[in-house]
Amino acid sequence: MYFNVTRFFLGREPLYYRHLTLRLLVPLLAAPLSTVVDLPHAYGVVNTVFYVMAGLMCYLLTLKVTSSTKAALCSSVLLVTSFPMIIYGATASKEGGGVFFQFLTALLALRLVEEGGLRRALLYGLIAGVGLLSWEIVLPAIAFGFLLLASRRMFREAFAWLASLIPPLIVGLAFNYSLLDWCMEANVRGSLSYAQGMGMLSLEGWLNPWLRLKYLAEGLSPLACAAVALWLMKRRGQKRLFALMFLPGLAAFLAWPPLGVRQTMTMFYALYWPAGLGLMRASRGGRWIEAALLALNAIFNNFLAYRWYVSCPYVETLGPWRGLSIP
Repeated sequence: MYFNVTRFFLGREPLYYRHLTLRLLVPLLAAPLSTVVDLPHAYGVVNTVFYVMAGLMCYLLTLKVTSSTKAALCSSVLLVTSFPMIIYGATASKEGGGVFFQFLTALLALRLVEEGGLRRALLYGLIAGVGLLSWEIVLPAIAFGFLLLASRRMFREAFAWLASLIPPLIVGLAFNYSLLDWCMEANVRGSLSYAQGMGMLSLEGWLNPWLRLKYLAEGLSPLACAAVALWLMKRRGQKRLFALMFLPGLAAFLAWPPLGVRQTMTMFYALYWPAGLGLMRASRGGRWIEAALLALNAIFNNFLAYRWYVSCPYVETLGPWRGLSIP
């Protein structure tokens, strides 16, 4: 479907999937590259760059929050070796770009609180809005920025930050399909229709704590979940900031019935920095213990990815071995 958007921008075919224009960033970036290599490889190159940059943004966000280079390194390694990032991060889709801009948006919000200024708020908001055109998982990070600014009584900057809605608004006007249309069609009617078809159209089926916890453990990894839990039990400070980050991501996670590990990506920006701190506490600062835990975590997640790739009917991996992921 995304290939159709790219071919439309290149003038090669009509636009069949108008709703995907609200995720036009990666298809647009892949367009010039697709004149040199085929579309799957063009998307793969673009999202591989975003995959690497998402790790860097995770590092910078964690460093900003914790002032710890070790926690920043642990959190970024946990992110790039997570099951969803291995299977989706560098695919011919939109996930790599979405995760990158989610972390970037959260980082810009934290910088804005320190720097202030109406013009800077407008600029940072517009950057976040461009990122929103990669994937709507950027929305929770935008909501976090607004809540953070409002909680610091920076009301002018908070409303200027909402310039993040301008890029999708312009795209919506250009293609006669707005973000509101997307929310109503895909996220309301689509989620209700899916839930009904899967027998989840009930409070018990929708929330289904065991299934949600299963996806959370697979999506973050058991190690990252344990590290976050350890940080929450031991850490006294930063919990207000954590709540402001986590609640928008949790709301997005619960907005759909439990579908799979990809839903956990709505909370990545909120969970990986405390996971880095928790891992440091679990290892008690021992470098070799941290390295061993991160290596075992990466092996476990790659095993999950291999099983997923081998059994998945609609995804093909590059290279001579089926199931071998680029990351």
